This record gives sequence, structure tokens and C-alpha cells, in this order.
Amino acid sequence: MVNIKKVKLLGKRERDVLKYRSYEIMLYLFYVEDLKKFIVQSLQTTNDIFGVSNKKLKLDDHLNRIVEDGIITAQEKVELVTLIDIRNDISHEVHKMVNDLGDTSQYQLLNEEGKIKTNYQYGALYRLKVISAKIHRGFQSQYAMMSSFDKFIFEPAEKALEYEMDIIFRRMLKVEVEKLYDGDQ
Repeated sequence: MVNIKKVKLLGKRERDVLKYRSYEIMLYLFYVEDLKKFIVQSLQTTNDIFGVSNKKLKLDDHLNRIVEDGIITAQEKVELVTLIDIRNDISHEVHKMVNDLGDTSQYQLLNEEGKIKTNYQYGALYRLKVISAKIHRGFQSQYAMMSSFDKFIFEPAEKALEYEMDIIFRRMLKVEVEKLYDGDQ
């Protein structure tokens, strides 16, 4: 029988990590969907202009095309598919993005070091932005570029999230630096 105990409130540091991840996840979800829409709509429009059928084309077909056309490398395509899969993990198993916060070890299997493994991917948002920028640059000379008002609608929220993430990051960094100096005394 599982010993269910009262859940404790997360400490200040863990609440900051939770907020930071939550904000980053919101940005991540938007960027992935926006990039997928951009790729598909741009290539479909390009196909329409040149009289090429769009029937039965899926995202993977479009990704293969941008590899063939030299927009991204095969390795970058693999990474992009992995980044899109992270979006799916967030949507279907959001609890695994935060399972290392708080005292939840009694409900989880631990890794070899006795620690909880989280599915949260540090650096995924940065990698997504880098590949997205490369795709946008590459499309400029080869395809019809489709855009939507979604970016403009999301922009105020994006700026607010980035601002809050910066504040949280600086606060967490300050605490870590203070720990280093406290250890020297």
C-alpha cells in the first residue's frame, strides 16, 4: 500500500523554477506550432503557385523537402523532429516536466543515482529558435513565405513572459552566487 502523505508547498527556489519552466513551456508551445504552420503553409502555397499537388503531404514530407532543397541538414531535421516531439510530451505528459520539483519520490522510479529524472529539456527553446531562424532565412529565397497574425497577437504575452523569465533567472543566479561567496567565509 502506498503511503500517501500530505503534500508540502514548494519552497521559494522550486516555485521560481516552476514559474520559469511554465513560462518557457508556453513560449515553446507557441513557437513549435507557429513554425509548423509556417513550413506547411509556405510550402503548400509554393506548390500551388507551381501547380504541384498538396494532396496527402504531411509535415514530414515538407521537412524532407526542405532538407532536399538545402534549407536545413538531415541532422537538423532529426533535431527538429525531436523538438516537435518535446512539444507532444509537454501536451500529453506535462506532469513529467515538473516531476523533479517537490517531494514526489514515493510516487516515482528513481534513476541509478537515486534521483528523479525529469523530461524537461533545458535548452530546447534556444535550439528551436536557432533552427526556426535558419528555416525562415532559407525560405526567403526559395519559397512563398506565408505569415499569420498569430505572432502579433502573441507578441505582448511573449514579451511579458521573457521579462518575467529574466527576473526569475537573475533572482536564481543571485542566490547561487551568494551561496558561493557564503562558502568562502
